[in-house]
Amino acid sequence: MSAVDFLAGIIAAGAKVSVASLAHPELVRSLLKQGLLRDAGVMGSVVCVDCEEPHAAEVVFDTDEYGHICPTLGLISRARDDIAAVDVSLPSLITSLADAFDCTRRKATPIHGNTWRVGAVHTDHGDVMIYFHPRLSDEIDARNLTDALSREVTSKWRLIITAEGRLPISGAATATLCEIASSPEDGEGLVSIVDPREIVSVPAAPKTGAPNRFGETIMALIRSRIETGTALPGRNEEAKAVLALIERDPGSDVPTLPTVKSYVTKARSG
Repeated sequence: MSAVDFLAGIIAAGAKVSVASLAHPELVRSLLKQGLLRDAGVMGSVVCVDCEEPHAAEVVFDTDEYGHICPTLGLISRARDDIAAVDVSLPSLITSLADAFDCTRRKATPIHGNTWRVGAVHTDHGDVMIYFHPRLSDEIDARNLTDALSREVTSKWRLIITAEGRLPISGAATATLCEIASSPEDGEGLVSIVDPREIVSVPAAPKTGAPNRFGETIMALIRSRIETGTALPGRNEEAKAVLALIERDPGSDVPTLPTVKSYVTKARSG
């Protein structure tokens, strides 16, 4: 299972989840390190299996220890690791998505309810506005999303990213998190795997013979550092180092850090 698939599953749960119930502890550790997951204390309740009839039981903290209350057996001690919980840091997720797509017009808080504006991607035909809504699986999800979008300036091109569900929304394209982003092997943030302009069907720009004015320079610099063994192990650190080298030339255009990150990822993947 990929880190993004794993993360999407936790988002779709809609609440904090038990660490002990998760099948991939290495992904939990990686996503916690990246800030995409956060420590959520302990679960509020557990299933008691210590008596004859399994039942839901409230978690309590009593006399310096955790446990749950069973009507039959009383307080049953539980190790904290057994009831530890995590949940998704949506602000960190939104920032990571905005970096992956090199967005402008970002918003660090929800526009309404659980709907977030990731930001805008520029095109020759107008900006593509990207939003995130955790689930789009039923009419309630669709109604809540539509209500939130009504508070935003109307845009011709809109992309809704969800962790689960792809119900059609008038005036917008939808895609799941797993369809638009991946997590690189170095475990530093998210990278885009599809151009949002293609998802919303923005007309292609005329070919100019120079698809990216930074491409050749950045790739040559990155590959040179890899070949000479001077490249840093982390994608973020290497991208910052490459950007710093470019900024030393006062006569050159300077790309954004997310643009450099994307080239670092491309060079390392071959």
